[in-house]
Amino acid sequence: MPDHGTNGNIENGSNGIHNDDNGHDEGNGESQSSAEKFRFKNQTESLESRVLVIYTGGTIGMIINNDGVLAPQSNKFKENIRQNPLMHDVDYLRNRPDKSEYLALPGLKHNKRVLYKVLEYDSLLDSSNMTVDDWINIASDVFDNYENFDGFVILHGTDTLCYTAAALSFMFENLGKTVIITGSQISIFQPRSDGVDNFIASLILAGNYVIPEVTVYFHNKLMRGNRTIKTSTYEFDAFISPNCLPLVQVGIEIDGE
Repeated sequence: MPDHGTNGNIENGSNGIHNDDNGHDEGNGESQSSAEKFRFKNQTESLESRVLVIYTGGTIGMIINNDGVLAPQSNKFKENIRQNPLMHDVDYLRNRPDKSEYLALPGLKHNKRVLYKVLEYDSLLDSSNMTVDDWINIASDVFDNYENFDGFVILHGTDTLCYTAAALSFMFENLGKTVIITGSQISIFQPRSDGVDNFIASLILAGNYVIPEVTVYFHNKLMRGNRTIKTSTYEFDAFISPNCLPLVQVGIEIDGE
C-alpha cells in the first residue's frame, strides 16, 4: 500500500509506537492510556471524513425473505440503512447532490462527521465459502480506493472473519490508514442486533482515528487482525485476542491500550 507518512506507526505525538512483526509494541516514552494517541493528525481543516464500506456478505446484512428465513439479498443493504436514523442522517446530505452516493452518520461531539459509501459485492458471500481469490478481491478494492477515503470498513461473515483479517494483514505493506473488519451475530436489521453497535463504532473509528493496520472490531473491542480468533457462535462477545491486548476499548469513552 502507498506510504502516507506513518510507515506502520501509530501516531502518538512525539513518541511513535511501532508495531513489529510479532505484534508487540515498542515505544521510547511513557505509553498513553487514551485513544487520543490514534487521533487524526489533520492535514486539512475539513470537519468531515470519508470511509469506504466494503460489504462482502455475512449475517450482518441479512434480511428476512419471502419464506421467513434470514438470507442475503442483493441491493437491499444500503437502501435499508438509509431508513435508519442511527446510521444515516438524511438532513445532513439533503442539499448536497455531489454526495448523493454517500450516507452520513449522525454528528458526534469532538468527532468528524463520517460520510461513508457502500461498495456491495455482486455476489454476497457466506464467509465459510471465502477463498484466497476473495481475499485478493478485497485487498484490490482497498488498493483501488486508497487515495479517495480516510478509512475502510469491511463487513464480513463471522465464521472466517479472523482468517480474512490475518490474510489481509500480511497482504498490505506500508499501510497508512485504518482498515477494520467487522460483522455480527444477529442481522443489523433485527431487534437486539449487535451489528448496529459494531457497524457504527467501526465507522467512527475508521473516520476519526489513524490505526494503520488491519483490525477486527467486535463487542466494544478493536483487536489486531492477525491476533484474533473466534470463540463463540452464540455470544455477542465472540472474538478474543489471546496474549495481545485490544488496541481500543469502546465504552462511554474510547480508550486505547
